[in-house]
Amino acid sequence: MNVKFKGAINPFTVNSILIVNNKTIMKKMIFAVGAMLFAFSTVNAQQAATQLKAKSEVRQTKVQHDKASVSDRVKRRTEKLTSVCSLTDEQRAAIIQINTEFFTKQDQIIKSAENKEALKSLRKERHQKEAKVLTPEQIEKLKAYQAQQKQNQSKAPKGAMPENATQED
Repeated sequence: MNVKFKGAINPFTVNSILIVNNKTIMKKMIFAVGAMLFAFSTVNAQQAATQLKAKSEVRQTKVQHDKASVSDRVKRRTEKLTSVCSLTDEQRAAIIQINTEFFTKQDQIIKSAENKEALKSLRKERHQKEAKVLTPEQIEKLKAYQAQQKQNQSKAPKGAMPENATQED
């Protein structure tokens, strides 16, 4: 059986059609890659803006902390310990006294531009005094809370402070 087609198929015509189709496909691929790059850069820019916002909030928190009076910082620290460790009234009074002494000394060290070692030893002294006031169960609760805060800080973007962390620790 001989089947004759009307009009002959020119092999050059078929190749030119394939080339045109390949060029169209290539153009579509280039457009798709360009669209993905644009979308990625937009998302990346939004993430950068979010990180900048978090950093500015941390700076504002630090400025507010620096401006906070000794009594405000004592109150914040005491409330935090009370909520974490369920302090009794006697323990609360002792913690207030310890923290008042600590924050007063801390301000003096900062104003006199002494080194970090002085602040480190002052914090260690405060923790030892607090440990004498707290029960072993309360100390365990405090350690668990501090470990959780440390873990939250390691997950946060660099420079950001978790919402429930305190700056005076």
